[in-house]
Amino acid sequence: MLADRPNNVDQPITDKSVDDSPALAGPGTRNRLGEVGLCLAIVAFIGLLLAAISEVAYTLTFLSVPASILSLVALMFTPRRWAWWGLGLGILVDLYVPTMLIFMFR
Repeated sequence: MLADRPNNVDQPITDKSVDDSPALAGPGTRNRLGEVGLCLAIVAFIGLLLAAISEVAYTLTFLSVPASILSLVALMFTPRRWAWWGLGLGILVDLYVPTMLIFMFR
């Protein structure tokens, strides 16, 4: 019975498909900064859509600036998916901020 067992019992089991480096995000890892940046960008986008209806929505549009900054910082951490979406949406709304400033002070 013991002859059927392989001789490599003393060797540690190594799995080449798993990388334990800290740069990779494991299961359950969250990038809260990226999530906050995306949420702020979504609120700013909603403010942009409602800017024609309400003057309060103008102020929501200015949340795109901190959303872009937070998402840019969040790109240094993993996972980066929400940070990329927050940065893209934040920059899209940032393009309309000068227009909002013109109409606010006109």
